[in-house]
Amino acid sequence: TTYFWRVRGFRDAEVSAWSSVYRFTTAAPVVVELPGVPTGAHPPSGTHLTSNSVQVSWAAVDGATGYVLQVATDASFATLTTEVSLTGTQSTITGISPNQDYHWRVRAVNSAGPGEWSGAFTFRYVESTSVGVATLLAPPDGALDQPYQSVWLVWSGPADATSFQVQISTDPGFASVFREEAVSGSPLELRELAGGREYHWRVRARRGSDTGDWSGAFRFSTMAGIPAAPALLAPADGSTSQPPSLWLVWMNDPDAQSYELEVTPDGESSISYPDLSAPTFQLSGLVGNTVHTWRVRSKNAAGVGPWSIAFRFTTASTVDRESQDALPETWALGVPYPNPFNPTARIPIDVPQQGVVRLTLWDLTGRLVRVLQDRTMTPGRHEVLLRASDLPSATYLLRLEHPEGGASRPLVLHK
Repeated sequence: TTYFWRVRGFRDAEVSAWSSVYRFTTAAPVVVELPGVPTGAHPPSGTHLTSNSVQVSWAAVDGATGYVLQVATDASFATLTTEVSLTGTQSTITGISPNQDYHWRVRAVNSAGPGEWSGAFTFRYVESTSVGVATLLAPPDGALDQPYQSVWLVWSGPADATSFQVQISTDPGFASVFREEAVSGSPLELRELAGGREYHWRVRARRGSDTGDWSGAFRFSTMAGIPAAPALLAPADGSTSQPPSLWLVWMNDPDAQSYELEVTPDGESSISYPDLSAPTFQLSGLVGNTVHTWRVRSKNAAGVGPWSIAFRFTTASTVDRESQDALPETWALGVPYPNPFNPTARIPIDVPQQGVVRLTLWDLTGRLVRVLQDRTMTPGRHEVLLRASDLPSATYLLRLEHPEGGASRPLVLHK
């Protein structure tokens, strides 16, 4: 609007003329409109929450100076749980009850007043009944050289777990379980484990009667333990008529890095062979008609194991060796040679009289591997040839059956 104005003066009865006329125009009035409806709500309607709090947000509205947020447990918003005025475009709602539908809406405000409510959005906190998964911590996966005397297993679990089930196995698939424990919490001590072994372990949490999933498995290896006493195999304890050159054989120990052999002829000092790499050793040049005592112990980085039980054998006399062409007087299964062998070995058999002889080869689990001889044999000293190119390296047992009984000897195939 344009306005005009002028001024004149007065002095007693006298009046001056009017001043020049000035004019001015006022600005048009500012009209503030109500703000628009908020959009871009998050989370979208129908969201299922996994916790009892949620942050809601929306896009800013042009011209808005603030917002009003309402949360209710009914679609008509008659029962409000939250009504709050905000200057920003987000708010965190806490204390949400499980398995309850909640509705929320928002509107913008400014100096002209409140705008229209947005549409209503819903969310629901669905309380999980499943039990969480434990997290393994120590020993770390793949840990080496753990002390076999004591290892502590450490894990963290869901806060609501009431107990834990722990499995320890030497099998990564846990087809067989070495130990299983139900405990109230971490840690768990394992004592007196085998040395030089790999172990696998896993944990699962429990809450009352509910059981969670197994954790991923961790593995650790123990430092090598002091090896046990070896088991002697051949010649058998108390063997007689042994040749002046023969092989001593004992059971291989997976924990051993080397072996020490001690041989003592009767009436003489002991002879030591301190660093043998294989569970066999050939003696030669033995004195005839002499009792020899022998024993073995294993060694590794952890120390020296105990001596084995001592075996004794007696070498044949000179007369015995000179009369080898004579007919044998007794049934006998001779010392196979060579022993160990690869891939053929000769097996002597003494047959004092005609009869059915059965010679078989067995593995150490008691499984029959091969029938080498099963027929009537004439008196004399015989040899049976064993060809074993198709057999794996192992310690086998020869078994002789004859009309008056039987005998057996170990035989080592080393490829």
